[in-house]
Amino acid sequence: MSIVFYNNEFIDGSQPLLTVEDRSFRYGDGLFESMVAFDSVVPLLPYHYERLQRSCEILLIKPPVQFNFDWLKDSIRGLLDRNGYRNARIRMQVSRDDGGLYLPASNEVNMLITCAPIENEIFEWSSLKADFSPYRVDMGVLSNLKTTSKIQYVMSALHAQKVGAQECFLFNIKGTLAEAINSNVFIVSGNTIVTPALTNGGVNGVMRRYVISQLEKNYKVVQADVLMKDLDEADEIFLTNAVRGIQSVAVVGSVVYSDSVTRDIFAQINHSIRQVITDSKVTIDK
Repeated sequence: MSIVFYNNEFIDGSQPLLTVEDRSFRYGDGLFESMVAFDSVVPLLPYHYERLQRSCEILLIKPPVQFNFDWLKDSIRGLLDRNGYRNARIRMQVSRDDGGLYLPASNEVNMLITCAPIENEIFEWSSLKADFSPYRVDMGVLSNLKTTSKIQYVMSALHAQKVGAQECFLFNIKGTLAEAINSNVFIVSGNTIVTPALTNGGVNGVMRRYVISQLEKNYKVVQADVLMKDLDEADEIFLTNAVRGIQSVAVVGSVVYSDSVTRDIFAQINHSIRQVITDSKVTIDK
């Protein structure tokens, strides 16, 4: 059984941790981050840390006094070392402390970090089939957070499985695109790359932010409302995810998409991520 990091301690993952009063279990009152480590480095950790900080502020959750960037980096590195993993998927869950009904008894937190090994040493190319989810997402500041209240996404994943797809596009209550189940969405149309504005209800994705910062060097990037017809008329569609990187959408219904621009962007992002890892290793070695 792997080692986990819970409330500032490394413990055996086979030990029971959650109580019947756990607020993530009872109310979905918590946040989570999905991260990837390559060569023991989480390349986008500054983005994850910033999002965690901001999300805790919005939800009025009070992180522990030791919570800062260096503590998070050292905790993850210690967890990877204790498990003997260099390349891993990491999940960090922050739950408001036990107690209370809808009104919490406390705004203190429980923090759990777990990891599992992966085989790839950098993001791997993949393309997939997508469909449209029948479930709608909300709009507003809370919908931009990576909370533990994700029933629409669970049901959308079941729908995708039923129709033989690997992903689904989720629309909001006004009929504009929010995101995909596990990813943010980018559309290539001519010389422009469009992604749904966060006002449409999608999660403020870590990889989304990083990809936009990289794309703006060479492409015109627009954050706007996206309709179903925009997906139908797109030249290419790709998805961004902090663990998978960039994935190309090959087929949606009867529409088949090309991927030449997406392959170039994928190579660009992998190159920049490798550089982040190299720079981080040099800093660690010093």
